[in-house]
Amino acid sequence: MINYDAGTDEATEGHSDDEHADQRFTPPSGDESCPHYREGKLFENATLEASRFVQVDYEMAVASALGVVAACCQGLVDVAYPNGHTVPTSLMIMTLAGVSEGKTSLDNEFSRPIREFEKQKDKDRQEEVKRYQRNLDIWKQKEKTLNKALSKLYAEGEETAATEQALHDLDKEKPERPLSYRFIYERATPSALLHSLYENLPLGYFLSDEAGSLLMGPAFDDINQFNSLWSGSDIPVDRRTSDSFLLTNARLSVNLMMQPAIFQRFMENKRGQHAYESGFFARFLISNPMPSSQTTLSERSPGDDMKQFHERALKRLSASISACQAGEPRTALEFNGTATETWRKIYQKIKEEEQNGRAYMLEKGHAKKLMDNISRVAALLHTFENDSYEEVKITEKDLVNATSLVRHFSGHYMRELAQEPEIVTLADKMIYTIRNRGDKKEGDLSAGTGDEYTFVMSKIKQYSHPDIRSTEGFDRAISFLEDLGHVQKKRYGRDYVFRETIVLDGYLKPAIKNGELYYVKTLPKFADQVVLDEGRGPSYYAYKNTRDR
Repeated sequence: MINYDAGTDEATEGHSDDEHADQRFTPPSGDESCPHYREGKLFENATLEASRFVQVDYEMAVASALGVVAACCQGLVDVAYPNGHTVPTSLMIMTLAGVSEGKTSLDNEFSRPIREFEKQKDKDRQEEVKRYQRNLDIWKQKEKTLNKALSKLYAEGEETAATEQALHDLDKEKPERPLSYRFIYERATPSALLHSLYENLPLGYFLSDEAGSLLMGPAFDDINQFNSLWSGSDIPVDRRTSDSFLLTNARLSVNLMMQPAIFQRFMENKRGQHAYESGFFARFLISNPMPSSQTTLSERSPGDDMKQFHERALKRLSASISACQAGEPRTALEFNGTATETWRKIYQKIKEEEQNGRAYMLEKGHAKKLMDNISRVAALLHTFENDSYEEVKITEKDLVNATSLVRHFSGHYMRELAQEPEIVTLADKMIYTIRNRGDKKEGDLSAGTGDEYTFVMSKIKQYSHPDIRSTEGFDRAISFLEDLGHVQKKRYGRDYVFRETIVLDGYLKPAIKNGELYYVKTLPKFADQVVLDEGRGPSYYAYKNTRDR
């Protein structure tokens, strides 16, 4: 595959088709089906059941379930890279889905154990608050009496040491306010969120099934705070009207659902651009699933699989809160030997994809978060599925499954947010000129072959965009289209041939498959073309479904 970076003429080898799946990481086109976790596992069974019950796409159920798993396990475990560097297991997830696609129902189903836990704890806390308030009133009365006695001693010139000591001792007896077990945050401002995490449990789940208004509102006034929480950094909070504080060792997972059109409008304004440029969205696992095609009536209620998921989630959440209250350190999960070797290979492949001409060359911020998210997802699923998660290390199977999921979400990120590579823009400009200035030959729609155009360089350069008029720009664009298989130079003369379907005969494959590493939207994807065998020698590529053309 050619490296199409400007000013570079060295070729860089691409991935071979026979490389093992755990040794490569190229993003999918963004519209592939979501990979399944592991058959028979609690996570997989529950997501399948929820998908059928709520009648939503499986991918949407996966995203919702991952959010709950992260929220319930983030207080129990961190994950250690092979080099020993430890990161949190909190996740940031965003699902783009339209109106009436089951977002709210799905959220309610997966988060039900957390909400019921909150309600029960709040009910228990009401009695504790009453006792606390009574004890606080008694304490204040004691303080008032001692302060009054101290004032009298000062006024009379008497010794005050004993009374002062009594006040110091009284400070130690001041009743402690019962903790609020608020765990789910839906509309809190950054200031209120940080204060609640400081005053109560340093654990939280920011959840919204209508996140469009939140992104434009005060809840996301300071997205850098969310970035810091995801990274596990300490956050100093300076306040003018009350005491400042330092929030340490807090964990927050985020799960946002919003309509695609609203998300696009958000990304077109300054606030959306700031969120993109700050790396806020680079941390997210983003999905834009297809609407569910299920037409059969769903069960009246979820079955045993979802019940077991709820029980496991509640068990992990309770253990997480207990460990937090007891001040117990989180377990730093490690990868076993085989998983460590695979981890290093995946990491290296992602680094390669950050190079010029590769998939993530314009999205290095997103690429640098991929290994982080892969490690987090592997650790979370390991913790959720295994009661002995502290005693055993993360396996290669967990890592490869996590890689498949994160790779899939990366495809959605690239489709929804990534900048278009310059070479793709150049190719689009050249294709536009070829279609308008080339000599056209109608394709055979019944056979699925696309229109064919013959052109010469001088004419295309004369009428094309200024970026194509230079020899360098023309050479880069034409070389790219040749690698895609849509352009061939005739054996004799200066003429080129461009065809809507791939020019190469069926015995050959293009160096680059459109829709995988690069996607030129004005051309059909490689996956949408098929070898056409006419039975008379070489075969040619054609559209899979000629009736749509």
